[in-house]
Amino acid sequence: MKAAYDAFGHGGFAALADHLAALQRVLDHAPKGFQVVQEGPTEVVYGGREMGRFLALSAEIQAQAKAAGQSPKAVTWRQSPYPEASLLIGSYYNEQRQWDRALPILQRGLKLSPADPKLVTETGSTLCQSRRCDQALPLYAQILATDPVLSAQDRARILRAQGYALTELNRLDAAEQAYNDSLKFEPDHQGARHELAYIAHLRAGAAPAAGVLSTADKARKGEY
Repeated sequence: MKAAYDAFGHGGFAALADHLAALQRVLDHAPKGFQVVQEGPTEVVYGGREMGRFLALSAEIQAQAKAAGQSPKAVTWRQSPYPEASLLIGSYYNEQRQWDRALPILQRGLKLSPADPKLVTETGSTLCQSRRCDQALPLYAQILATDPVLSAQDRARILRAQGYALTELNRLDAAEQAYNDSLKFEPDHQGARHELAYIAHLRAGAAPAAGVLSTADKARKGEY
């Protein structure tokens, strides 16, 4: 995993090509019945990628133990390589526009770590690029409704992904609401404002444009 991350850090997605086989081997070694949160007699181990979720889990266990008059279990963060491998492989194939190869990898990662915001948005992006935006919407709705520890940035990103899917499905009122909601969490995100302007053009009778993938930094600045 470290070699893959180092390669990605220096050369981006293109540099991941030489590490795909190793990443796939990591993913293939995921134990059956793997759980992001594994509770033992004296310790709870969190294997996800999100620090906010780890901190929330720690606080919840402390509160439950206090309410029961018991000593709390130790909570340890041992980041699992399996969701990470799924995200890296799936993102690579998305970057190569190989949606059919990306989707099963990302869906496998979601089974391992269902509340991972990046896996949710990467999987949703794959579905939308495969003209299956209707299947992406339940992923976004579920995490927005049930995850209390999403960071503002993650919540904004998921809302923008939701807005994109709704726009592609020509549900413009709901798409507009999603983008406006995203701006409550990232007010200066120019990509969201760009999409709101696009929705206004569609309402004025403009022809739909082809969907365009953009990096997070470019989207934030409104560069397309």
